[in-house]
Amino acid sequence: MSWCFSAYYIKTDNADALQAKHRKAKDVGSGWWAVNVSDSLDYGDAYNSAPDRGATLAFSKAFGEALYVYGYSGCDDMIYEHSRDGQLLRKLLWISDGSSSAWLCAAATPEPREEILFAPRQLAQALDAEDDESSHDAIRGIYEARRIITGSRWPSCDASVIDVVERHNGITRPR
Repeated sequence: MSWCFSAYYIKTDNADALQAKHRKAKDVGSGWWAVNVSDSLDYGDAYNSAPDRGATLAFSKAFGEALYVYGYSGCDDMIYEHSRDGQLLRKLLWISDGSSSAWLCAAATPEPREEILFAPRQLAQALDAEDDESSHDAIRGIYEARRIITGSRWPSCDASVIDVVERHNGITRPR
């Protein structure tokens, strides 16, 4: 059975102001608060891949730091956005249409939690999945550079990456 989840996570020194503006804000641990929790996509321009636009910018400008996570296991879509003080730090959109998957956006600076995507077992799976052996050197290059490139299928991703983001930040997913 597939699942879908999205949330904005806000880290602020002024929880009272956050709760005054977002009455349903929920403490989810390590100084983070969840707002706009949903079982569907809640991301402004949905799949806006513009690297200079972000759904978390207003939250981070008003409150300090913001994350947005979205995962849908039915097709393994994943959206991750991170900003601080109104500045976009990272934006990743992994989209699958059922027949192919790719990075629609990989903007701003890579973050340490992305290392999981470049694990040796991930590289082995990528090489096994690619029938065209002439592509293997290019795939190895992507994994060695440890860089996500917009338009690329590698490194592969899935909706469960939002679990990694939450764990990395000490966030307990609200139910």
